[in-house]
Amino acid sequence: MLKRLYDHLTALARRHAPHLITQQPPEQQIKPLASGLAREGILVLTGLPAGKEQSEIVANINVWIGLYGRMYEVLVEELFPRHTRVHAEYVDQLLPPILMLQGEADHVIRVIAGYIIPYIAVRQGERLISEAELDGVMQRVLEDLEASDLKPAVYDRVKRAGVAVLHDLLKANVKQIALTDFIKPMFQNLPPTELPKFEPSKPDVPPPPPTLPETPPETPKKMDTQVMFASKIPIFFKKPPTNDDKGVKRPPLPPPGKKPK
Repeated sequence: MLKRLYDHLTALARRHAPHLITQQPPEQQIKPLASGLAREGILVLTGLPAGKEQSEIVANINVWIGLYGRMYEVLVEELFPRHTRVHAEYVDQLLPPILMLQGEADHVIRVIAGYIIPYIAVRQGERLISEAELDGVMQRVLEDLEASDLKPAVYDRVKRAGVAVLHDLLKANVKQIALTDFIKPMFQNLPPTELPKFEPSKPDVPPPPPTLPETPPETPKKMDTQVMFASKIPIFFKKPPTNDDKGVKRPPLPPPGKKPK
């Protein structure tokens, strides 16, 4: 899994920010690469989805990535209204999933990577998390985005919407793995994020069949080389339109107040 992460991160870096690639050992480059790509507006996400059936796993991933899309929308709506485009896609067909979420507002991607993701990774699964702590997370995010010039009512609305997304991310059926560290310390009792020790990948991965089987196989315990999709990989949000694209300009994210289905 670590090699797979490294390969995809370096491929993205070569395309968007070649200066991020160093001569350090691959395992030491994963977090710097992910953090550097976030500064370029590219958020690389991975996690361990719950579920036994293929359809259940995919549904859990869709909800999870949709929540990150919703967080992006909450933060750009008032602060960067001209930079609302965002899309997400898988980088390959394997499990655990690795996804790329790209947004026009690179500052927003940076704070999601540097506050939201590591916070969810260390707090997910805990039963008692105070509203004051969630409120503090969003205050730190908005402070970093220099949102103090918003009208008090607007600031409070953005903060409350962000807290609602945090609640849902903490309950998501995908165990968050943080590829990025906190930009600044959040709370004294929060432990640092660490990459888990993944099972080693098998040397050869069989190619996916040309069509989906009638009955999806159960997900094995070792999910690293499990083929997720035998057909085209779904795109969760519309890609930013090109000059030849007359499609939807805004990504199909849930409207404010509604959770993604």
